[in-house]
Amino acid sequence: MTANVPAHRSRLIPGLDLELDDVIDAPATVRDIATDTLDPEVAVAIHCTEGLITYVEELHGRRLDEFLSGDERARVAQFIDSLGNNPARADEYYVSSSLLGYPRRDPGDGWNLEDTREANRLASRHQNDPTLPDYARESLLLLTALVDYLDALHGSTGFREILTPAERDRVAEIVSAILDGPTHVR
Repeated sequence: MTANVPAHRSRLIPGLDLELDDVIDAPATVRDIATDTLDPEVAVAIHCTEGLITYVEELHGRRLDEFLSGDERARVAQFIDSLGNNPARADEYYVSSSLLGYPRRDPGDGWNLEDTREANRLASRHQNDPTLPDYARESLLLLTALVDYLDALHGSTGFREILTPAERDRVAEIVSAILDGPTHVR
């Protein structure tokens, strides 16, 4: 006898043994500490991690309470691939979530994809540095894990462009439908 059960989604960050609550809370709570006490390179990467969380939250429709399974990420990737090229993405960016609410987007305060690539390179260089505090290493690991997650979500081209706000809204609708969707038989 089979029963309908909700699809299982992990609360652990894909590729890391780190709880989802840490994804949301860790970078926001260390932002000022990172700026004041860390090597500026590491602080930049932590700030980028925080901003990248906002981007993932937007793709999840502000419902970052579970990560999508591999099959679900593939479904989202198929949709993103179907969007094709959009020249408006060239000027896209995302902002930090530690500011009050979700502020009006200001490119001067945001992160673009080139910033993210550089921050990811910095994270890779520093994430195993034993002289860094635990929260800093955790944030750097988180950055690389989120970029990997976004590579899967963005489909065949990977995380090469930041989707426009309208595209993020469309992806959020699909993610919401997946999260609210019917149960399936296991």
